[in-house]
Amino acid sequence: LRLPDQPRTLWVDAICIDQSNIAERSQQVRLMKDIYSACTRDLIWLGKGFDGISKLNKTEQGIACLRKMKSLEVQRMPDRGVKAFNKKSTKDLGIHPSDVWSIKAIISYPRLWERVWVMQEIACCPEAVLVIGNHSMPWSVLSSILDHSGIPDRYHLTFGHGNFEDNVWYAFAKTQVIEHQRDIVKGQSPLHSTLVDVLSRFRATFSTDPRDKIYGLLGLATDGLDIVPDYNKSVREVYIDVAIAHINSTGNLDLITQSLWPLGDKDPRKLYGYISE
Repeated sequence: LRLPDQPRTLWVDAICIDQSNIAERSQQVRLMKDIYSACTRDLIWLGKGFDGISKLNKTEQGIACLRKMKSLEVQRMPDRGVKAFNKKSTKDLGIHPSDVWSIKAIISYPRLWERVWVMQEIACCPEAVLVIGNHSMPWSVLSSILDHSGIPDRYHLTFGHGNFEDNVWYAFAKTQVIEHQRDIVKGQSPLHSTLVDVLSRFRATFSTDPRDKIYGLLGLATDGLDIVPDYNKSVREVYIDVAIAHINSTGNLDLITQSLWPLGDKDPRKLYGYISE
């Protein structure tokens, strides 16, 4: 991440916050949205790349495919469905089915796309850049490919009415939901995001600390419910506080009587289409 010819100032939460100091963590978490919103740009580190997996440079191949797909102008396509997208990208742009792996290696497979804290970070930053080894690509390339309609909420998943088969468009599922949230944060979508909507939108993300499933997304909610991050509370207390706040705010018991999400020990990434069976 260093620049070759000049100094660079980086803010890295895992380093810049004393993770062992409960009071500091609780205080800093409340500032996260402001920190991300005020940065020059956000560097999304995806790892060292995939250059040694085969004779082909998979990282370069993936970036090249994505840059090529930038010309799709999805918003102008009369049919933005899965089949129409795949047909146009493969027929008009020459994206071969074997290229899908190199695309997924960048925007689907890295575990970073499942980290809850990354969701708020990318959603709020003014500019984002994907960094893979010595390669980089502006988030704007993805933004130009992604759909900017049909915002997912507690009732609608990304591509909720589409066909969840293994294809080119489906590879964008994880980045698509972030782009929807970016549109909301930037005011390009009139939709408000209640805390339950945000929790639903990013239901397939994970955190080392289960409390961060709430705290890591709190800054994206338009209602907030007066919840204040406090790592002195147990996971149970945090979740109960959220449930009570939501029930008091809505005046109904839908959260506990009409479960919006399946229960059980099945991997939620399978339930919501992030990985196949």
